[in-house]
Amino acid sequence: MKKKRFSGGIYLKPNWSTDDIPVETLPALSHVTIPLIQHDGAPSDPAVQIGDHVAMGCRIGSPSNAGAVSVHASVSGVVTDVARYPYSAQRNAVSVTIENDGNHEFASPIPYDKAWHESTPAEIVEKIRLGGIIDNGSPLADRLWEGRERRTDTLYINALSTEGYSSADARLLVEQPQKAVLGLTICKYIVGAENAVFVIDEKRTVVADAISALLADEGLKDYSVLKLKKARYPLQEDRLLLAACRGIELCEGASTAEAGCTVVGIAAAVAVAEAVTELTPSIWRIVTIAGPLVSLPKNLLVPIGTPARCLLEVCGVDLGAMKKLLFGGALSGRSVQDPETPITKTVNSLMPLGAMPAPSTLPCIGCRRCRAVCPVRLEPARLSRLVTTGAVDELDEWYIMECIQCGCCAWVCPAGINLVQQIAYGKMLRSRLPRWNGAPAAKAVYDGE
Repeated sequence: MKKKRFSGGIYLKPNWSTDDIPVETLPALSHVTIPLIQHDGAPSDPAVQIGDHVAMGCRIGSPSNAGAVSVHASVSGVVTDVARYPYSAQRNAVSVTIENDGNHEFASPIPYDKAWHESTPAEIVEKIRLGGIIDNGSPLADRLWEGRERRTDTLYINALSTEGYSSADARLLVEQPQKAVLGLTICKYIVGAENAVFVIDEKRTVVADAISALLADEGLKDYSVLKLKKARYPLQEDRLLLAACRGIELCEGASTAEAGCTVVGIAAAVAVAEAVTELTPSIWRIVTIAGPLVSLPKNLLVPIGTPARCLLEVCGVDLGAMKKLLFGGALSGRSVQDPETPITKTVNSLMPLGAMPAPSTLPCIGCRRCRAVCPVRLEPARLSRLVTTGAVDELDEWYIMECIQCGCCAWVCPAGINLVQQIAYGKMLRSRLPRWNGAPAAKAVYDGE
């Protein structure tokens, strides 16, 4: 690792209009369809069969390997189907459909033996693992345990929302502050950190006021606040957050724990408190529905597996006018075509979009704006050219697997080229090659050929 402040990224005009809207609970549905892949890692294996009766909290998906997480039933009822359903615009995933019996029967997969402050860090991490908690696209249990093994000195609490529209963390801080602090205290205990730092955007007054009141009331002397001026997207990524906070750039494949830091989000902290003290696995999600097509923006608490259509209808979205739906922000969001696509643990906002512009047919003009905004200092134009010409064997030289697919390059491209889509396709092609030898030293100068 080496010292270097966060570079690249783009400043998006914030839209935090939903921060002041209280969370509403979506009424019970007749059924849910829960994908057995809930994050960027491996899918889980089905743990139930058609006809099985499951209680809320019952495990329906068992981790297939170290990168997978447990998946749980968000309603009680009968399993009616185990089949592939839409997960994104380009992908289907094995999913479990449960017909809701309305009884709200609950069965925790997490055993209770003693209070958390009487437990060892390993025992608490196991409860978090059984709860299937995901934070920023990866299993939280693995991150916390790595932080402990590498002797983390600081716990960074990511309270940023650099894409706007998502208000889940803001509402949790306002409506469940004690639970958020309890979860953060548990995480801090696990990793052994001496200090904890809230990282926020100084202009996001709802979050800033909630944290100030929280620290004043709780008297948490080892917690502090770091306010960033004009936080640029995609600072919510862990290693980029570390670069902004500590001036440390991590090497390829390195984790924040190697720099003595662990990063945790607000929603994950609340989920930790629920899993460890209430024995409730991750079966709910607060989702913000906002955007130009939304007549009634809301923050909704919904069971995992709820079809997106139900949320859109409650918020007054005209499904006939909707041409595209993003699960997430305007740049990092996952595109879906079918409004029946279910909500997963990583979805914190829905953004329905209307008429979309036609794909660009203009060539690259060599302006290098994509290079200037790339937060991991890649060469998006070069990577795009290699993909479109079929030079897959050269992608390693340009670190294509380091791309975080933030979309900054496509956002600033004056030719309107969807660079991030082409790079994502190149990463898929590269992953299919028979061997992965690691990337050699990257070329330092973009020659524009």
